Amino acid sequence: MTANISGEVFLDEVKTVAIKPGWNMLAVNFKDINNKDGILLNDLFLGTGDETCPFHADTASGTADNIQIFNADTQKYALYYLYYTTKTTSAQLARKYRWNEGSSVTTKRLHNGDSMWFLSRSDKDVQMNVSGEVELAAVSNVAIKTGWNMIGSFFPDGWKVNDDASGYTQEFWEKSGAHADINVNTADNIQVFDATSQGYTTYYLYYTTKTTSAQLARKYRWNAGSAAATGSIMAPGQGAWYLHRGEGFTLPIKNQTGLAK
Repeated sequence: MTANISGEVFLDEVKTVAIKPGWNMLAVNFKDINNKDGILLNDLFLGTGDETCPFHADTASGTADNIQIFNADTQKYALYYLYYTTKTTSAQLARKYRWNEGSSVTTKRLHNGDSMWFLSRSDKDVQMNVSGEVELAAVSNVAIKTGWNMIGSFFPDGWKVNDDASGYTQEFWEKSGAHADINVNTADNIQVFDATSQGYTTYYLYYTTKTTSAQLARKYRWNAGSAAATGSIMAPGQGAWYLHRGEGFTLPIKNQTGLAK
């Protein structure tokens, strides 16, 4: 997935996120202070270069904390793990803690709007510090591919998918390119992961033809079960799946904080 940013306003920030034991789905709403194209994985997470590292590091992906990033084009993952080894005299300048891809230090660059799985092997919550520039742009255009996509709440607020005041009206969804239908099995889905329960809440894009007795009913809306979703469906920095049953479209994610001009 790629994110193209317009009307950019930035705010330098360090943010603390609680990582639960097991799987966590995170969204990146930071950009690199020095490189507006993205931020390196080894620069995003503070404290992974020395003994202050709060995560579980080891010499192999099967025992260390993992980050798994999904590619919507290939429908496959790239895996990175937190590597640790004791420093030796010949490696005094080497980083003891670093995110690796295979046997080498990763040069993976994350972009605003990318999401990831974070597998924590700790038995308790871990406080993670992330650093970068918070994206406060009015709109971030995201390319939604056919099949599964990892998306997230890119801005410092949640995403209100049925908020008329924020522009997510029935007319917006009708013209968006998203695929709507009468049930969860045939319409586009958004599946939001909860790290505490290790489970999902599923929303689907509902459509039905208006009738004379339902002229005021919304033709297009995101439903949770049989009722329209209300409020924010994703917290800031939270990731989710978007299952698209069409041929792909561009989804504008709009800042709903009122901070963007």
